[in-house]
Amino acid sequence: MAVASYNTTIKAGGTPTTMTDEDMSVVTGNQYQIDDGTKQILDRDTDVTVKVDGTTVDSSNYSIDYLFGMVTFTSSQTGDVTISGKFIPTTAVGGASQYGLNISSDILDKTDFETTGFRSKDYGLSDVSVTLERFDDLANTFKDKILNREGLMIEITPGGGSEKIRGWYVPESANNAGDVSSLETEALTFNLNGNIKSAFSWR
Repeated sequence: MAVASYNTTIKAGGTPTTMTDEDMSVVTGNQYQIDDGTKQILDRDTDVTVKVDGTTVDSSNYSIDYLFGMVTFTSSQTGDVTISGKFIPTTAVGGASQYGLNISSDILDKTDFETTGFRSKDYGLSDVSVTLERFDDLANTFKDKILNREGLMIEITPGGGSEKIRGWYVPESANNAGDVSSLETEALTFNLNGNIKSAFSWR
């Protein structure tokens, strides 16, 4: 079934904000997620504290999806689960009118004398890039991030549905264009910053 693209939303992350003992609910099995949807993107540079019934759980007993505020325990839990740390608030990328998301992987040739006849391939490194077209509000937000060498979180909700695509990106370029008979526009390019916790997630 086709989905109308005009319902798509694109958001960028803002300043990390402290949260304390946020409630979490089970998603499936041993996996829990923060109840408050506005606090589900965790700051990758801030350590979190996970508690069950008020008792801190050692970090060796769980893993975290920082982009969706999810904790997966190594064993089942029966008590109330909470989390403390910092979350990333998001705001809509104003004037966005078009986006492009490219997910790719290097394909490596591993053919040897025992596999001749047809080439044998394997996956190498993966990469993700995002391009945005928007009407420029002349706020210089993205240009400042490039000049200051700042990364940012981008969230894309295709067609306004339930699926969300989140990742931490390095702004690569911000190009302006203008015409006497049209609005000022800005073309933005971002590349995934894979050298961080939970760099990219799609749920």
